[in-house]
Amino acid sequence: MATNYTINQAGLLPVAGGAQPAKDALEDADLSLRAQRQRKVELAHEASLLNMAARTDELRRCLETLLELDPNDVQALYNLGLLYYRQDKDKPKAERLLRRAIENDRDYVDSYLALGDMHFDGRHLLSAIEIYEAGLRQVPTRRQLLTSLLRAAVTMRSPHRVEAIARRVLNIDEDDNNALN
Repeated sequence: MATNYTINQAGLLPVAGGAQPAKDALEDADLSLRAQRQRKVELAHEASLLNMAARTDELRRCLETLLELDPNDVQALYNLGLLYYRQDKDKPKAERLLRRAIENDRDYVDSYLALGDMHFDGRHLLSAIEIYEAGLRQVPTRRQLLTSLLRAAVTMRSPHRVEAIARRVLNIDEDDNNALN
C-alpha cells in the first residue's frame, strides 16, 4: 500500500489511508500562497490610498500588517521607516526599518537617501555622508544622492570634498535616466 503525505508546519508527514493525498495538500499550499500574494497586493494598494489621504494611523497599521505577511517587503520597510521618522519622530525604529530595507535590497537607493537625510537632520554629518556614498556605490549617477551628499559636505565646510562632489554632479549625462530621479 502506498503512503500518502500531507504538508503542515513540520513539513511532509505520512498520513493514514483516508487522509488527504499529497497532491491535494500541495494544491492547497499553492492556493494559500496565491491568496497571500493577493492579500499583499491589496494591502499595498490600500497603503497607497491611505498615504494619499494622509491617514497615518491607518497607514501604519496597514504597513505593519503587510510586514507580518512579508517581513522583507522593501517598499513596506521603507515607507514604514519614513512614517516613523516623519510622523512619530521615532528615529531608532525608523533607522532599523530603513536599514532592513537596505539589507533586503541594496539597489533600492531611496532607502539610502531617507536614512542619510535622517542622519543629516540629526546633524550626524559624517554618517550621513557615508550613507549617501553607500547609495552612490549602487547607483553612481543618482542626482538626489549626489546633491544630498553635496549639501552635507557644504554643511561640514569641507571645500575639497565639495569640489569633488560638484564635479560628479556636473558630469552626470543629461540623458541618463537615473539623473532625473
